[in-house]
Amino acid sequence: MGSSWLVCFLSIFWALCLAGCGGRGPSEGGGEPELRVAVRTTPDGGQPVPGVYVVLHGPQNVTVERVLVTGEDGVANFGRVGRRLISLTLAWKAEGGYQSEQELRTYVDVPVGEIALVKHPYARSILADESQINVTLSNVPSGAPFVALQPCGWGANGIAEFRGVRVGPEDVQTDGRLSLLATAQGLEVSLFYSPSSYSFLLDEELVYGATYRIPSTEGGAAWRESALQPWETSDETPLLLLDISGFRGGVRYNLGGWYSNTAAVRGSAVFLDEFPVDYYGIYSVSCKAGRGTCTNVHRRVQAMPSVLAVTTPDYGFEYASYDPVTRMIHWSLREATAGYGIQIGHPSTVEPTFWVVWLRPDATSWSIPDLPSPVREWVGDDPFREVALSVLDSSVVEGFDDWWRNYGSRGKALLWEEADTISGHVSLALSQ
Repeated sequence: MGSSWLVCFLSIFWALCLAGCGGRGPSEGGGEPELRVAVRTTPDGGQPVPGVYVVLHGPQNVTVERVLVTGEDGVANFGRVGRRLISLTLAWKAEGGYQSEQELRTYVDVPVGEIALVKHPYARSILADESQINVTLSNVPSGAPFVALQPCGWGANGIAEFRGVRVGPEDVQTDGRLSLLATAQGLEVSLFYSPSSYSFLLDEELVYGATYRIPSTEGGAAWRESALQPWETSDETPLLLLDISGFRGGVRYNLGGWYSNTAAVRGSAVFLDEFPVDYYGIYSVSCKAGRGTCTNVHRRVQAMPSVLAVTTPDYGFEYASYDPVTRMIHWSLREATAGYGIQIGHPSTVEPTFWVVWLRPDATSWSIPDLPSPVREWVGDDPFREVALSVLDSSVVEGFDDWWRNYGSRGKALLWEEADTISGHVSLALSQ
């Protein structure tokens, strides 16, 4: 399996792999539960989202049984549906800066009940309370013309000032302050984030419209050189990618990493070692020759050791296939693989329609379901050119129902802040 799509999928798509929506259980008073879907903009409330198609599939999870569209209150109320496990597809038009034009979520064999969905919980916030700042850079080291600014996600060649930088809620620390990390690197290493120098401001008061200066003092001494972080893994689990993130006040920063087209069992990652954080998140990708599957691991590390030991369990798929006549995907997991669920999705976000499916861990097949108009026209007859099958696991989840109850039903994602996570992937071409 090639690695070019994998890097894009793993860096952009990972968080998507771990989030969703779910059912809270029976309606008040006991008896047969009622199906009620509420769509909002954030996991903890937010604004209601109208215009979302909610498709209840038939008992075999393929046909269309009933379709509702959320109203101004963001709710689609099906009432009693005659069974306790259902399959749902939710679909909407994407908005504001997304590569996909339409988005679909399908949940297979989930409990009937109060279901919460968060629309766009993964991409950067486009909420109305975003505001802007300006950032001026001085004494940028020579030979490193590409500069980037975190956590706001801005970057450009050969400039010394960022104007109109948007600061969203996800960029602000839990104490209400702002820390900025500026990095500089050469153009020749643009394939992978590999800064040669960096500087930062810590715990600044957030004043919208203000100009922040990096470094905060005159002269170039405040620009630091990147360090190298040694790492190693076992001969059975060579790596293709290692990513180092740091979390400060609840905000994530990319602090470097390592990437190669050739798998290795040891190496050194670029590391911005002097940027102070509360803890680190280590993300690794290991692919086994001849098996066609890759295992991805997120782990939390409180302090960086002198040599980072990367461990990877033997997770993944024994085989995967697609039958174009029945439009059914089949798979089998390797014996050592555990997990709380299976996920099917596009390996990258560069698709007209972005469709993600969640299933229980004992599932061994999935049929592409029927869809109503106009959603059917959105996806066409060939909604998947290629899919990534994933088995998902976490250190804080005990099975699919536990994930559904504590994360899916609340529209919450499994984050590095609270859990180690594992995912085994395989790519499967569905059409030529």
